[in-house]
Amino acid sequence: MNEKKALGIIAIIFGGIGLILSWIPVINNAAFFFGGIGVILGIIALIVNRKNKKVLAIVGTALSVLSIAIVLITQSMYEKAVNHVGDSVKSSLSKSDKKEADSFKWTKTDYDNLMVGDETTGMGGASYDDIVAKFGKPKTSDDSQNGDMAERNSSWTKTTSNGSYESVDLAFVKQADGSYLLSMKNSTSLK
Repeated sequence: MNEKKALGIIAIIFGGIGLILSWIPVINNAAFFFGGIGVILGIIALIVNRKNKKVLAIVGTALSVLSIAIVLITQSMYEKAVNHVGDSVKSSLSKSDKKEADSFKWTKTDYDNLMVGDETTGMGGASYDDIVAKFGKPKTSDDSQNGDMAERNSSWTKTTSNGSYESVDLAFVKQADGSYLLSMKNSTSLK
């Protein structure tokens, strides 16, 4: 008896579309859908043709199963690649956090013990050079001129991937000998 070809041909079409799309990231989700429909139609074609030839039904089912298998394999490969990149980025960020945390040496006690001098002259305040020698270079530092007074605003900050943030912001006034003396201090979330 002759094979009933319609379902077998449709299964081949769905299996072929699934096979073509199964290699493309994201789009291969649609390939899985096409492959699934092809398998269902192929199985129905096999049942309908149980006493007839089954060549088209077998080919359609095989193509559909192959497309589903390729989708699962490629998605696994893509997931591993994305996870590897994510782990690399996370690792480099945590190294950056660790480096920043290691370079931030301020404590609440250190901050409280800073001698702040006169607001306009800085006289009696801690020296910028002494602070840098003890706590390292600031993350940012900006020199400005306000009339006859030269100022330096410096910040030591620490931000980690878990969202914690600590900072020490200091303002210095330039002296006649070129040194800077502390005239104002501010901190955020010091421990």
